[in-house]
Amino acid sequence: MIDCVGILYNEVSKQVPITRPEYEKTLVGWDVSPINIGGEDIGAMMLQGTEIHICIPKQKALLHARKIIKKCLVENIQKYGYLTTISLKDSGITMFLERLGFYKTNEDEMFISYRLDTIKIK
Repeated sequence: MIDCVGILYNEVSKQVPITRPEYEKTLVGWDVSPINIGGEDIGAMMLQGTEIHICIPKQKALLHARKIIKKCLVENIQKYGYLTTISLKDSGITMFLERLGFYKTNEDEMFISYRLDTIKIK
């Protein structure tokens, strides 16, 4: 089985100085699960209520990212009615999130919060 926490930690630790044990403590209350395509675990998703984060390592993302992200988002929008996420202000992910249909709901000196009501990608 894939190390979902490891996948998520590897991405977060590139931007935030945190040890894996510290990061694991932040996951209390989150549903962390593998993302599976064609019987192969290729990434990880974490969900807490309406807040979602998806991580697919680059080598896997090139082939499957659009399909996977749409599937994860659609399933959870149907369940909750909308989704939210946050990113570091300087992460460079804003345009990607906006192309998916997320829009900014809040911004401070460090983070940007987003909401998704409907998906734009086909």
